[in-house]
Amino acid sequence: MAKRRDGQHARYGSPFASLIYAFRKDDERIVHVRDVDSGFDENLLCPAPDCRSPLIARKGPRGRVEHFAHHPGARVCGAWQETSAHYEAKAALATAKTMTLPAVVAEYDGVQREVSREGHIDFDSVEVEFRMDGMTPDVVLRKTDRTGEIHELFVEIKVTHGCGPDKIAKIRKGRHAAIEIDLGKYKRASLEDIHRAVLSEVPRVWLYNGRRERAVAEIKAEVEARADALARTMLGGLDGPDQDRASQADGMAAVEALRTIDEARLCTVPVDDDAVFLVPTQEWQAALAHQFILIERGDHYLRPGFSLVTAATWIRGSGLVLPAFREPLGSEIQRALRRARRTFRSPQQLVKQYLQAVAELGPLQVVEPDRWARRQAFGEAVKAARDRERRRVQIVEGARRRLSGMLSAATEEEQVGFDLEHWETQPVEGFGLTLDRLCGSERSAAFDEGLRAIETALGWSGRWTGGALFGLPLAGAVRRAVDARLTREAAAAAAKVEAERQRIARLIDRIEAEAVHLLGARAGAEWVEPKRPTLEGGDEARAEAWRDLAEIEQAQRAQAALDALAATVRDKLRKAAEARFGDLVDWFLHTSNNHCQGQHPWDYTVDRHTLRDALRAVEMAPKTRRR
Repeated sequence: MAKRRDGQHARYGSPFASLIYAFRKDDERIVHVRDVDSGFDENLLCPAPDCRSPLIARKGPRGRVEHFAHHPGARVCGAWQETSAHYEAKAALATAKTMTLPAVVAEYDGVQREVSREGHIDFDSVEVEFRMDGMTPDVVLRKTDRTGEIHELFVEIKVTHGCGPDKIAKIRKGRHAAIEIDLGKYKRASLEDIHRAVLSEVPRVWLYNGRRERAVAEIKAEVEARADALARTMLGGLDGPDQDRASQADGMAAVEALRTIDEARLCTVPVDDDAVFLVPTQEWQAALAHQFILIERGDHYLRPGFSLVTAATWIRGSGLVLPAFREPLGSEIQRALRRARRTFRSPQQLVKQYLQAVAELGPLQVVEPDRWARRQAFGEAVKAARDRERRRVQIVEGARRRLSGMLSAATEEEQVGFDLEHWETQPVEGFGLTLDRLCGSERSAAFDEGLRAIETALGWSGRWTGGALFGLPLAGAVRRAVDARLTREAAAAAAKVEAERQRIARLIDRIEAEAVHLLGARAGAEWVEPKRPTLEGGDEARAEAWRDLAEIEQAQRAQAALDALAATVRDKLRKAAEARFGDLVDWFLHTSNNHCQGQHPWDYTVDRHTLRDALRAVEMAPKTRRR
């Protein structure tokens, strides 16, 4: 037998070698090509269980890759596709008949129990690629216990692919103890490393272990027993009738918020048994709708909508759920609760059922499993409804302020037995609607007009046309306001007459002062007195008097100008006469002269023309000796 082992087979062989293992028929062992002689040997067969064709060992000069080839004429199979590590692991187990088994740990619903510790086991016999129960395990290890019972262990070798689900299902169905050894990291390892690893070092897991399954069943029974006891305790608080559930302020406020925007349908969605809630169905549904449907939300950046986990977490922490169900329920306790009460639904299940129903109604759309987003059209409708409600609230608040202001005009005696808050809860007289509903209806404008009429009557104008008082105790206040208006109007009229009289008197006084200024005290008074009745009669007479005074003033100014001119030319005349007549100047000036049209030169001279004539008279008069 050849002992040659060149460098190309230091690891599992060259990737160019198609087949480097064979099945030796006489001892049913897997052997490597390095351990056999070159050439054909009828004892060496293809290791593939479905093939078993004879092989030829091909060995040649140094540098050639040693390998097996199928005998000419034999069908070529795909056994070479299994890796060298896979075959070497089988060979190692077949040779050693021993291996380290992993610990057996049973686990159920978070509870773990160690059934057996990790240990090294020696086996009596080994079968490689032994077909049984419709499958072919990689290796079958057998051991006989003290009682003579034979125990089998299936070993599956995982290099590139693990044991498939179909094979695992057959193993479990046949209740065969089986483990899987993971050699994924040993594809390029040496043969010695593979032998050592497959026996004890590499990771290995149980595919099936009967003791573990029995332990799991025991743990499951214990967990279910505890869960059933806890479920009975938790369900003890759910047996009261629905009417025992008390309303909460927050829940009622959410219901009213939906009603104000005409979306009450969102709190009347039928769901299964919702006894886990402390409040009636409509309240927790309204609170959930107000938080997640009316408000556009997103759990993550640029991710629309909200998830079931977010909504369920919020509803459990909202105080609307019974204390026993405010924490997330494990799967086992939920199954126990359903066993004890078939109609039981957890808060998360009820939230999901509610949101799915709302999506069918239209406000929500499903963006992905257990995730919803508000529809754009519904969001726009909600915004419009909220705008209307905001305007209605503003109108109501304005009406309340106006009513409070109007009631301040009534006396305490008149308000005895009247309460504004109670009045708001009753239909308004003449409208049949409460104040809140009236301010949001089409008749709001008529009510506003009526309030404006009352405010006008109670205000400074005090006008009242006999409109409705809407049941308000304001009749006395309106009457007093009207009487005060009449008194104010009479006083205002008298004051107006007196003011007009004084204004006319002041105007006449100004005319009289101007007349006295122009004509003198006596003449001015005499000029005004006969005109006084006419001056008191109207503005036109006073305007005429002012025009007359203006003419008088103008005439006086003209006369003053003439007198000034006469004084100037007479001064020139005197100087000329003095120069000719000396001391007889006055005799000349006051003596008639033909050149002055028979008048005295002094009287005749009033302007430049008469001055010229007077100066000629001076020149023509005989010169007299000065005395």
